[in-house]
Amino acid sequence: MCFISHEIKNPLNMILATMQLIEKKAEKNIYPKDILQHVELVKRNSFRIMKIVNDLSSKSKIELGYETFNPTNQDIVYFVEDICESVRDFVNINEMNIIFDTDIEELVVGFDSEKIEKIVLNLISNSLKFRKKKDGIVLVSLSHDKDFVYIKVKDNGIGISKENAKRIFKIFERVNDKRSIVKQGTGVGLSLVKTFAKLHNGSVSVKSKLGQGSEFTVKIANTLTSKDETQDEYELTKDERIQNIRVAFSDLH
Repeated sequence: MCFISHEIKNPLNMILATMQLIEKKAEKNIYPKDILQHVELVKRNSFRIMKIVNDLSSKSKIELGYETFNPTNQDIVYFVEDICESVRDFVNINEMNIIFDTDIEELVVGFDSEKIEKIVLNLISNSLKFRKKKDGIVLVSLSHDKDFVYIKVKDNGIGISKENAKRIFKIFERVNDKRSIVKQGTGVGLSLVKTFAKLHNGSVSVKSKLGQGSEFTVKIANTLTSKDETQDEYELTKDERIQNIRVAFSDLH
């Protein structure tokens, strides 16, 4: 848990230092042109703290048996494609492109929208974290058979070694290597992906080669939820979706 404390202290120190700088300038009635950059820095580090707290909270709920599972019958093709479109600007900022592909135009299945959103955002964020410096591509694809729906996130980044690939889904395991652009992370995200996939009677796996990229495959049961199990739909405004994206991508530069 020591490094978790370190991960929280870093953004907190950055926030405090930035706020002290703003206060000093305000005391002298200096309002520089870069004030918005200072504010953005505070916001980004606040999102980093929110991500850490959210991940640890979800993991604690799971371990204590309090994590809820609220599946609803929805079009998963539209849902995943909408996430991809929502993150396009964030992906482009990191000098990458995102592509969505599907083997079917519409597929209604029972799934927990909040958890599937976290799965997809986490895997896309992972691709950005281990991207190459130029010409990066994230391919999100959806396919299905009679038993499962498969959500794949593939990239042409730096890849993961065989040794790291065996342990990346364990809690608090971090695989940041010296070649990765981003050095931050709590080691909780992929563990949550695994847990959330299991809640959908599915699993997650990874195929990767160093220097050639990685492909994560999440499979969930291709079943409908009974009316007795159906909960209120997880609906987000545009601003709420953007905030979720900023939290998910908060440890990216």
